[in-house]
Amino acid sequence: MDRVSVPSRTQLRHLLLCACASLALSSAVVTHAATEAVARPPYNTGTGYFVKQGQLYDPTGNAFRIRGVNRNHYDMPDQPGISRSGANTVRFFMYNIGVSGAQPASTYANLALQQHIDYRELPIVTASNVAGTTTRTTGDQSTADLARTVSWWVANVHAFAPVMNRIAINVANEWGPANSATWEYSYETAIARLRAAGYTCPVVIDTGSWGQDFEDLLNYSTQVFDSDPERNVIFSLHLYYNAEEALSQNILPRLAALSRTAGMVFIVGEFGPGRNIGPSPTLVTPAQIIGAAERSGLGWMAWSWDSTNLSSCRANDESMSMTYHCGQYSGTSDLTLYGRDLVLNPTYGLKALARPPLL
Repeated sequence: MDRVSVPSRTQLRHLLLCACASLALSSAVVTHAATEAVARPPYNTGTGYFVKQGQLYDPTGNAFRIRGVNRNHYDMPDQPGISRSGANTVRFFMYNIGVSGAQPASTYANLALQQHIDYRELPIVTASNVAGTTTRTTGDQSTADLARTVSWWVANVHAFAPVMNRIAINVANEWGPANSATWEYSYETAIARLRAAGYTCPVVIDTGSWGQDFEDLLNYSTQVFDSDPERNVIFSLHLYYNAEEALSQNILPRLAALSRTAGMVFIVGEFGPGRNIGPSPTLVTPAQIIGAAERSGLGWMAWSWDSTNLSSCRANDESMSMTYHCGQYSGTSDLTLYGRDLVLNPTYGLKALARPPLL
């Protein structure tokens, strides 16, 4: 008789979560019916995307749900592949901002325009390093480092002014401590400085502890949102090693409830392919994460379009990349297993769900 393998508790838990997600996705009905445009709230002084009563709207006042990708390398030939994927939002990283010899802010503003806005996508322009240094903001908890990065944004508002009505800015990738009033007051100060400088677009704020802490959002996001005279903040949670806990504790429905009562917008700003791949591995699948986000009415962005792990600008199926070669996508064979799932899945893929802004 063959020996029978008995699943561990962890494996059983994962199988149960997968089954629940599959059932929920198969029964979910996603509609894209046109809705009447809403008026911009009087406290919002911009002409671009805006938050109103827990919903993000495009500049014409039509509801807009973020369904997109992260772009790790701004200098790869990712377009028109990203556009072909159906993504309506692209969060892209700026590198070495403020460092001598690095690209100026105008480079990133032009990239936002020519490679994303012109393709009817919302670009979320993201600072990935402490301004003037090569220190990454990821996991950084220094209030001085955040202030220094905000100073770069303030000094370069003129570069982003021409595209202010078509972008959002992510102040600092994955900055901040977990469950901390320091996270709160640091971002309240940051928002005040950004608004005074002339940024009227949505400000995207990652939660603390490498973007994966629940408590900053549950306990302090309301205060941060209320401090913004524009009331135009999007809070972002990244789901990796914490994904199973987020699902079992119903974190996304809880954030959705907070959104309805307090008025801000929450998104899942990063997640990966599951399959225990990457530096923060998990078995939780994209289907489970997207399913939970969709049921809660939250937007989402997958990490990432172009995370190459091989030489010559290539990636394989053991990477977190959605494409095999430099972010290029002209046919199905250009997409990794992960990419094919995220782009082509008929239930929860980008082509099935994402809709561009009505501009």
